[in-house]
Amino acid sequence: MMTMQEFTEEVAQSSFLSHEEVANMYIGYNSNFKACNIRFPSKPRSEPAQDAVFRCRRFESTALDPKSKGRSPQQSTVKFMVNQPISFKGVALFPGSVQFTTQSFAIELRDKDGSLLMSHKANIIKRDSFSHDIVFPRSVTLKSEAAYSIVVSTEDVPERYGEGLKKKVICEDVEFEFLEDIKGEETDKGHIPELLFQPLQDSTQYTALETKV
Repeated sequence: MMTMQEFTEEVAQSSFLSHEEVANMYIGYNSNFKACNIRFPSKPRSEPAQDAVFRCRRFESTALDPKSKGRSPQQSTVKFMVNQPISFKGVALFPGSVQFTTQSFAIELRDKDGSLLMSHKANIIKRDSFSHDIVFPRSVTLKSEAAYSIVVSTEDVPERYGEGLKKKVICEDVEFEFLEDIKGEETDKGHIPELLFQPLQDSTQYTALETKV
């Protein structure tokens, strides 16, 4: 039987469970599994490695923004590059500060010249979760050592923000380098906590073009 410490150190920080499932595991553990909002599947979750989606986490931790309800909506931008080609799948975003509403997101992925690689709109029903995964309808292959930017627009203000912005993150042997200035208020910068991606095994055959999943 896995201990909760092992669960925290291994499973909770992987991409194997959704954020909602991780939260419900802690709730269930502390309530003898009488207060979970979802049922956990009884069948094995094993899946082919090539289908696994990984998470690049940009922050050391997250926190509630006590002034979120008094802020005006604004765009959030992340600029980054990778050291090897990846299949870019989407982003994880913090929910808005308004309770029990549907939140609309508009997401753009652009290259260093400003050319649009992906534009996606999503409507998310807010749930009791730290973040929401927004998966693109098609993956986008990104080249190594090239700068890209993600711009997220929403009419709501995120209720959480990231603390401890990382300049470099290594995940599944892929190094992400974030190019934005780390100075300034964290509450203005920490609205896109995770990038969703897959490493590409054969890097010689890919370019930064949209590819079907």
